[in-house]
Amino acid sequence: MAVLIDADNVAPGKIGAVLTAVAAEHGGVGIRRAYGDWDRPHLSGWRPAVLAHSIRRIDAIAFSPRKQCTDHAMVADAIHLALMTDLSVIVLVTSDGDFTDLAMRLREYGLRVEGFGKQNTPAPFVRACDRFTVLDDLTGHPRPEPAAAPGQPAPDTTKKATKNGRAKAPAKSSTASTGLAPEVADSLRAMVDKIADKEGLANLATACHRLNQQRDLKAKLNGHLSGKTGRFLKRCGLFDVIERPGKNGTPTTYLRSKSRSA
Repeated sequence: MAVLIDADNVAPGKIGAVLTAVAAEHGGVGIRRAYGDWDRPHLSGWRPAVLAHSIRRIDAIAFSPRKQCTDHAMVADAIHLALMTDLSVIVLVTSDGDFTDLAMRLREYGLRVEGFGKQNTPAPFVRACDRFTVLDDLTGHPRPEPAAAPGQPAPDTTKKATKNGRAKAPAKSSTASTGLAPEVADSLRAMVDKIADKEGLANLATACHRLNQQRDLKAKLNGHLSGKTGRFLKRCGLFDVIERPGKNGTPTTYLRSKSRSA
């Protein structure tokens, strides 16, 4: 799979969490490319990130003073990869709505398109992706819930979770059925509960990122991961798995500790 990054529209500090989430869901990320006019001062902060995460910089030189070619270079590479390789997933990391047509074209070619971007990413691009993740949600800074109008009760988000979401609960929740030691199971529950919202829901991608950061805990899993953190967390039997439609209809996956389920 490939991760293509619009460096002009993404903060370098976010990219580690993106790559962790993608790897947790799909396994290894073979192609990692970031696009920009790298001589420009505003991209200087990207150097530590590309070195730390083995990202190949693609130089999109601006041939006219007031124009930039980042979009063109990224589109050309994405189409080339779609037609000339056997990739099944392409991840577009951008908040630029100009990539909407690219996302639609890649889907026409039979690829799965996943997007990562800011909360204010234009809705047409968000809808063109098979799945879109807001970067602040991924890095543990959840978006505020909408406030109730004056004189109106606050929205009942618990009902919304059961009506609009699809809860997938494994048949058993005991640590014996999972094969995990009780202390390891407790640590996993504590990790998820720590990043959960007031409903007890934790973004799956954020949970994957946290688990990959906790090397001591990860080492105690004794091969249960099989290389895909997200799949393990969904199937370990400790959590309910809930999918909710996002702001623009794209699904987001959450975990909830069974001890906190109704």
